[in-house]
Amino acid sequence: TATVTPTAIPTATPIVIPTATATATPTATVTPTPINIASKITSPCAGYISPKTQPTAIPEPTPTITSFLNPLAYPTPTQTIKTQFARNRYSYDAKKYFLDIAFGPEYYVSGNKCLEVNPYLHKWTNDITIRIQGYPTNTDIETVNSVVEQLNDLTQTINISTVEKGGNIQIYFVPENQFAEILPSYIPTNWGFFWVLWDSKGNIYRSTILVDSSRISQRARNHLIIEEITQSLGLMKDSYEYIDSIFYQGFTYSQSLTPLDRDIVELLYNYDPGFISGTSLQEAKTILSME
Repeated sequence: TATVTPTAIPTATPIVIPTATATATPTATVTPTPINIASKITSPCAGYISPKTQPTAIPEPTPTITSFLNPLAYPTPTQTIKTQFARNRYSYDAKKYFLDIAFGPEYYVSGNKCLEVNPYLHKWTNDITIRIQGYPTNTDIETVNSVVEQLNDLTQTINISTVEKGGNIQIYFVPENQFAEILPSYIPTNWGFFWVLWDSKGNIYRSTILVDSSRISQRARNHLIIEEITQSLGLMKDSYEYIDSIFYQGFTYSQSLTPLDRDIVELLYNYDPGFISGTSLQEAKTILSME
């Protein structure tokens, strides 16, 4: 799968995808329409100073909880034993995998290497609403609802739901040869694809997801639905380290999040460690005691 994060998207002319004979029978007559993107997006590398989330080093065993906690975090005593931090229940492997997956997109726009050299965290701060468009099967819809339920169990700081109108995540089930009509930034030969937009602070506010409706099995579609929605949360990279992971770089048919996958979603969206958009890789290592 491909992950792309733009620095700027020009105004797009709405494209109406013609109603065509699809391989999957739609549950309702829906003509997919693209999102109109009218505003320019500022990359976190384009002039803002990342939030200072790095805590001051204090001798063990009583480190001070400082400003790196999310403003919505539950009240916590100033002094606490390190083992009482919720983040310390996660294994070394989970924290390392989080650092591998959560920093920066898989692809960079117009050869911009800024984010590759200086990766930051990107995440949603507002609730997510998902609208399904195109030619979904009943199983597609069931899988989307199942993913939403699973992710809501893992995210303390946002809520995720599906909607019939509007939506800040649009998921299209259409033939791959129509992907570029919906999303001009689409990189060909991907059966599943997502594209996220973020503001100048690195907060994600929109995602477009494309899933091929004509050439792949339902099992493959299920996998792509889980992967693209989860990666749209800000976990945008892939890895060859765990073949059963939803973030595996090669194509697999994994049908659910692994315990390790679930851990890294929690690390990004739980009150502790309370990461905010703009956190640098080095700051995250400090917060997770991974230096």
